[in-house]
Amino acid sequence: MKFICSLILSLNVYSAFAHAADPPKAVIELFTSQGCSSCPPADKLAAEFATDPKLVVLSYAVDYWDYLGWKDTLARHEFTERQRAYGAKRGDNQVYTPQVVINGMSHAVGSERKAIESKIVKGSSLVALEIVQARNGHKVKVPALAGEAGELILVPVISSKTVAISKGENHGRSITYTNIALSMIKFGDWAGDETYIDLPTVQDDGSGADRFIIMLQSGSLGKPGKVLGATQFLKVQPK
Repeated sequence: MKFICSLILSLNVYSAFAHAADPPKAVIELFTSQGCSSCPPADKLAAEFATDPKLVVLSYAVDYWDYLGWKDTLARHEFTERQRAYGAKRGDNQVYTPQVVINGMSHAVGSERKAIESKIVKGSSLVALEIVQARNGHKVKVPALAGEAGELILVPVISSKTVAISKGENHGRSITYTNIALSMIKFGDWAGDETYIDLPTVQDDGSGADRFIIMLQSGSLGKPGKVLGATQFLKVQPK
């Protein structure tokens, strides 16, 4: 799956639904696998969390269980590397499925609702990222945040997809995945001040992306840190 970025966003293609006045409470990143028998309850819980407009949910399919007899049809090695980078950043190097990372900082078993909710409550709210129309397209308005710096990342996702699994630990099951990440595209640096950064458009290659999530995150794409802000918007068909 390959996505090509350019610097113009058409009003006919995207529809924003998150606003600066309503920042999200948390970004929940679920690391899951079709080859993991413990993952389906976490996949179901992720779908429930995704119905809360104050939460931004992402599902990353990892590839390290492919040897168990079923090659995950959604997995990308970059997501395995992202999970490992989070573990290295925390210093515990804990990498497992199903694992949830909350706001890039704390982690919990992806099927344990109370543990996840408690860490959402303990974490501070994120800043809102606002998509604004500009003369030559659209920009992301990033507010000032003293003492912070980071990158803007665009994540094309499929809102929902059901996969029939015929081999491995989940053989015979059909599992529905929510907000499936397809790739991660860095499109801007941020130095802590209020700024406007060009929002790239993504030329769809037919992989089915119908939603886009933007994260403002400290560190770098290869060494992710604390998530500082987020928003999400839907793709709609041109009239």
